[in-house]
Amino acid sequence: MTYNIKKVKFTFFYPFLLNLSLDLFKEILIKFLILFFVMIKRNFKDVKEEVVTKAHSTETTVRWLITREDGPTSFATRRFEIESGGQIGLHEHFEDHHIYIIQGKAQFIDAQNNKIIAKEGDAIYIPPNEFHGIINISDNTFIFICVIPYK
Repeated sequence: MTYNIKKVKFTFFYPFLLNLSLDLFKEILIKFLILFFVMIKRNFKDVKEEVVTKAHSTETTVRWLITREDGPTSFATRRFEIESGGQIGLHEHFEDHHIYIIQGKAQFIDAQNNKIIAKEGDAIYIPPNEFHGIINISDNTFIFICVIPYK
């Protein structure tokens, strides 16, 4: 993770000097540093990959790239991967979604069985409370970024 400093000087103390566990020290330090930094850079490979099981999803993982814990108070940014033949089952959320396709081709469906084919370079908007699902219809991994608001 890389942070850009906004005209602030500070000294790092070793956790053992403060009698804190290393994990607690890191958590406190990150929250403190967020107050003084304006940008966060994170590589997706440095973020834990989680299996998606919601709505009978298959062959799908998500990485929460930037979340409220990193400082943003309005939006979360997630990276999804759906393996060939996998899907995110039909579901709904109270928040709207902004999706940008990085790789592959997939079919987006709604509750009325309307279908949209999306591919690399496409952007998709899904309104709040709209049922939707995603089926990877390509031979490659379908990868997309999904930005959602906090409410």
